[in-house]
Amino acid sequence: MKRFLNKIKTNKLSVNIRNFLNLRPLHLTLPRSRESISVSDNFCWRTDKGYETEIRFFDILKLFYQLENTTCQIIFYSSNGAKLKELKYKNLKKINILRINKELLDGIESYGTFCIFHNTKDNFKNIIIANKCYSGYSLNKNLFSFAHGNTYAKHKKFLENKEKSEIIHTSNSKHNYKIQNNFLDFDNTELFFSNPTSSKVIFSVNERKYYLNKSCSKLINIKKTKSIIINSNCYYLRPLIFNYKKNYLDVHHG
Repeated sequence: MKRFLNKIKTNKLSVNIRNFLNLRPLHLTLPRSRESISVSDNFCWRTDKGYETEIRFFDILKLFYQLENTTCQIIFYSSNGAKLKELKYKNLKKINILRINKELLDGIESYGTFCIFHNTKDNFKNIIIANKCYSGYSLNKNLFSFAHGNTYAKHKKFLENKEKSEIIHTSNSKHNYKIQNNFLDFDNTELFFSNPTSSKVIFSVNERKYYLNKSCSKLINIKKTKSIIINSNCYYLRPLIFNYKKNYLDVHHG
């Protein structure tokens, strides 16, 4: 009975009503299932303006659960949420490295998101694993600047093809977030936002309004400002920050 009531309280309709009324709102809900689930962030990839992206990820199932029949699936999305490409890995190493450039993405010079999902054919149930891997960004063949995963975004059951975006939620109220940095010392700054929800996300950056549909992402350029204030209907809408100063590049989370 308790399991049934918890399921009702956390289903999509109930969460939407609670968050709309601000009645004990839920910011984040991990999937409830008796089957094993792989969770991924919306990681940023860039091949625009001379960028290359590199990702480094572990074989989590082998490292922590000593499983052998492990595979990995990486799905790339464009900035407008369309699926671009899917890669599958069967012979995973302890540490795996993938270079993302325009050649890998069939000539595309742009930006978007990618997700990493782990699978196993072994009879192994009732676990939830999350990949918070490192992604690095190199501009014009310079050294990579690395940042780890940001916010849970999508999940899928082992060996299933359908991924879902039902972890992070939106609400009827607005949430203010001030990035703890002074941006006056940089030549310019870019903020990378991605929508981690299954709903439309509405937000503003220093009072300029934007929106993101499901699976979409947006790169926003900001020049010479002391502070950056984000206002959003989405919980945990933290951007990935690209700071530029002459030949210096620093990438980090807000």
